[in-house]
Amino acid sequence: MFSIFPLVASVALGFGSWDIGMDNPYSFRGLENFARVLGDSRYFTSLVNTLVYAVGSVALQFGIGLALAWMLYQRPPGHSFYRVLFLMPMMLTPVAVGYMWRLIFEHRIGAINFFLRTFGLEPIPWLTVRATALLAIVIVETWQWTPFVFVFMYAALENLPRDVIDAAIVDGASRWQTFRHVVFPLLRPIAIAILLLRMVESLKIMDTVYVMTGGGPGNSTESLTLYAYRAGLQFFDLGSAAAIALTLLVGVLILALPLVLRLTKEAETV
Repeated sequence: MFSIFPLVASVALGFGSWDIGMDNPYSFRGLENFARVLGDSRYFTSLVNTLVYAVGSVALQFGIGLALAWMLYQRPPGHSFYRVLFLMPMMLTPVAVGYMWRLIFEHRIGAINFFLRTFGLEPIPWLTVRATALLAIVIVETWQWTPFVFVFMYAALENLPRDVIDAAIVDGASRWQTFRHVVFPLLRPIAIAILLLRMVESLKIMDTVYVMTGGGPGNSTESLTLYAYRAGLQFFDLGSAAAIALTLLVGVLILALPLVLRLTKEAETV
């Protein structure tokens, strides 16, 4: 009811047209919606933006989250406090986070530009120039969702066989060599799963973009989901909105299937 029916309805809308208020509202259009969407330069701008958000933020989330997990695994002073602190951004709603960071990045009164002025540097128009606006959204996504990576990687580290790590240290391996040649290979299955989950979620980004830039300036920071939302719920072109969503679904499947097959293969060899 909550997954199969909406999927079937989206496929039907993608290959047709729904005119609300008509006696026979649905009409089959074939590939017309897809041709119109794929022929629109706005679609490819949104696609590139979505890939920038997903690849940039997930790479940073994974690297920082893994580093934090490895750091706390060493049991530094106050590690219990930091373990709780690192989880806090993930507990906030994306809309609240977007509004908070929009104020931080604000050109005139934002905290970041305040510090830049304090050190005699020129303020940066973070949210009004495409390049910096894309970077700002990647930073916000990284800040909020790095805790997701951290908590899973930390849990995975806690469940590693400690004797294997101790044996590597006794044999003279440095911390870096131990991590690279012993720890990380053991973490690879959970790392692939985390990358898969975060990449799929990042490709669906909408709320942060909507709150921080509204897709602007113009539509230069618009994501695919925001583009679909506007097409369907602002301009009531449900066929085009469904076509956009279906192209995103196909892209996610193409990305996810190799990782799922890799996970399945590794699970069978354990």
